[in-house]
Amino acid sequence: MFQPDRLLVISERQRCGLILRNEYIATFAGPGAAIGSSLEAGYQQVIEIGTPQLLSVTSRSERQQAFSRRIQWIRWLQQMCSYPEATVRAEKLLAGFEAFFGQSTLATLSDDILAALIGVLPQTMALVRSQQSSQNNLQTLISLQNRPQGDVAMAPRSAWSQGIEPVSHSNGAAYPGQAHSLLFSA
Repeated sequence: MFQPDRLLVISERQRCGLILRNEYIATFAGPGAAIGSSLEAGYQQVIEIGTPQLLSVTSRSERQQAFSRRIQWIRWLQQMCSYPEATVRAEKLLAGFEAFFGQSTLATLSDDILAALIGVLPQTMALVRSQQSSQNNLQTLISLQNRPQGDVAMAPRSAWSQGIEPVSHSNGAAYPGQAHSLLFSA
């Protein structure tokens, strides 16, 4: 997996990281964190989030900074684990990962892996994910219903499947009053 005598650091140029997992628990190392050396003894699986680039550590100051960042990421997870309620821990992790990586990246991570990061059962993570998904769908519907008339137009899905496309106006918007994006009903 990692060479025991070589310390690497995860590049800080992009939002990426590694989840390091052994049989029962997992830990997260994000941008700037030290990886390798004797730190990773016993991990059985490494899961990439994004496309992390591993760089060699060449100076003592880089080494200190990399260890400091690794500790920051450990404390970030530890802070989430301090909540006694398992569902709250799951909510905090999902919110943190979604804010940092985005929903599409978060969706690629299994409930089992995420649960191992914060000490909850995979079923708990799945339950919280489904509740958040339901809440997001409900909030979207409410915001669409409360939208003032004449605002962004909604094209029914059937119109798109029939090849009907929006007309572009001089401001670049597809519909009057629209900024730059289209909203579609689910």
